[in-house]
Amino acid sequence: MAFKNLLYIFIFTSVWHFSNAQEIVNVIETDSFMSDKKCCDMSMCKGKNWVTAEYRYILNPAKSTVSELSALGFVLDEQASEVGIKFGAFPKIFYYQQLGSLTNGNYTSIHGIGLKEKYQHDFIKNQAIVLAPYIEIGGGFYQLSLVRNVNGNSFSTAVNNQTSESRLYNFSVTGDLGLNVGYSFLLLNTRVTLTANGGYMTNLPSNWNTGHSLAFKEKLDLSSLYFGGRLSVNLFDCCN
Repeated sequence: MAFKNLLYIFIFTSVWHFSNAQEIVNVIETDSFMSDKKCCDMSMCKGKNWVTAEYRYILNPAKSTVSELSALGFVLDEQASEVGIKFGAFPKIFYYQQLGSLTNGNYTSIHGIGLKEKYQHDFIKNQAIVLAPYIEIGGGFYQLSLVRNVNGNSFSTAVNNQTSESRLYNFSVTGDLGLNVGYSFLLLNTRVTLTANGGYMTNLPSNWNTGHSLAFKEKLDLSSLYFGGRLSVNLFDCCN
């Protein structure tokens, strides 16, 4: 009889412990599911930058260089453009271009390349709306080309040494102040952001030089207003 009682007690205890253990497992699975769901809720995740592309139309940069070249018979456009691309956390790579017009056999242009890093503050705490002022600091290497005696549109003009070209160089520290305004939305596990921007860019005016050491008195001053657009794609990794 005592053995029977012990057996009943053992069975009852085992069933009770098994029931409690099952409840604990259910609670753990429920919590885990809720945690995963919260983690995988992309609207809660900002994501990491995958690629950002940007275009700027610069209204009136290098004003002093434009006027100085004009006095020498070289016509440089008053407007310029800048394109930039940024991968991940790497600084933005930009390309600057300011073309000219062929006038009396003379042609000139400015091209530049460099890096910029942006520091932005979001005014609106809503991932769908972008309203963010920013500053951008960087540095670029610029080249001024001066071509003379361009009297034809054939390779023979250059091959027969009818043309002559001079190149001047400039390294400059740049700074931009602007505002991003746009919209952000989810698309195929990514967050896509489209913004329009505008602002004012400037640089520390520096002398044009040749031979990497011989400097001329003329300086490059890029100060100007600009406007443009920006496309950014962020990838989500909070569920990994």
